[in-house]
Amino acid sequence: MRGNLKSGQASLAGRWWGLLVLCAFCFGSGAVAQDKKDKEKQVDDKTILSPADGWPLRLTYYRSSEGKEAAVVVLLHMKGESRLTWTAPNGFAKQLNDKGFAVIAVDLRKHGQSKPGAEDDDPKKATASDKDKAKKSSGGGDLKPTDYVLMIRDMDAIKKFIFEEHQKGNLNMRKTAIVAPTMSAAIAIAFVAADWDKVPYDDAPNLAMRTPRGQDIQAMIFLSPETTLPQVPAHQIARKLKATPMAAFVVVGGSDSQDKDQAKNLFQVLGGDPAKTEAPKKKAEPKKASKDKEKDAEKAADKKNEERFFYGELKGVKLRGTDLLGTPLKIEGAMIGFLEDHVKSLKGPAYEWRDRQSRLTD
Repeated sequence: MRGNLKSGQASLAGRWWGLLVLCAFCFGSGAVAQDKKDKEKQVDDKTILSPADGWPLRLTYYRSSEGKEAAVVVLLHMKGESRLTWTAPNGFAKQLNDKGFAVIAVDLRKHGQSKPGAEDDDPKKATASDKDKAKKSSGGGDLKPTDYVLMIRDMDAIKKFIFEEHQKGNLNMRKTAIVAPTMSAAIAIAFVAADWDKVPYDDAPNLAMRTPRGQDIQAMIFLSPETTLPQVPAHQIARKLKATPMAAFVVVGGSDSQDKDQAKNLFQVLGGDPAKTEAPKKKAEPKKASKDKEKDAEKAADKKNEERFFYGELKGVKLRGTDLLGTPLKIEGAMIGFLEDHVKSLKGPAYEWRDRQSRLTD
């Protein structure tokens, strides 16, 4: 698969990156306690409350079997849709969970079951071809400018839920990622920027020993991102993230006139090389022996984590956001590979599970 990459892109050639290259222009992975855990549902629907105004928020939680080693992925949705986009049988949420991730698919405020009078849909019963159902009952038509600001506060409730599961030893919140299509990209950017601004508690004599308060989002995937919403100037806020070690994968349809420019700008603002958003120029290259090709592939694999920013432009595609999923494009494989390489595989003291309850808040 690496042979399909243009010259100068070898460092981007991971096993996951090759999957997207095939279909698009791509530029840039105690006994009692155990008994109790065994009785918990693998997939469960939960209601949490927003700290802003107590608004009820519905989510579907996929527990990981990897406990304290489990990386976390939060799945947001497009305007006018719901978490049903992710939770269909054998859908993306289950695919991630099968890879060992803890997964949280959320209905944003005034969408899906996170709105008054929502019909009692069971997300686990949605079928792969049931995207129309997600749109039919999703809501989002009565959003006010203040609702977008409140959605950012709603994300704090999701973070609190993750913290509680972390403290139970069910996941490692230090290895968290967010997947944000279209509208939710702006919400996620504003939330993540605020999370990275949270310095550790001053509860120990040196920084390494202090309890973290934030800085847990290590990677984000943006599908056809919208970077400006009423009262949420995410295109400006995103500049703050350039100074963080966070990885990002931006995907957009090549014929998506609504989002293409925003996607390119976001990629560059986050720290991506502008040259990687342009179509490559064909050059005549000398033929290489098979052994040389193998060496090049090995070097590319060694460097796959040196790159943090990836841009995928799907040639001739008009689809937006999560409508890109479940199609012959098969971008899910590239997304999972990115999350494995840039979240799940994180090692070292900074990413090890630790007690996140500060002595100052006991």
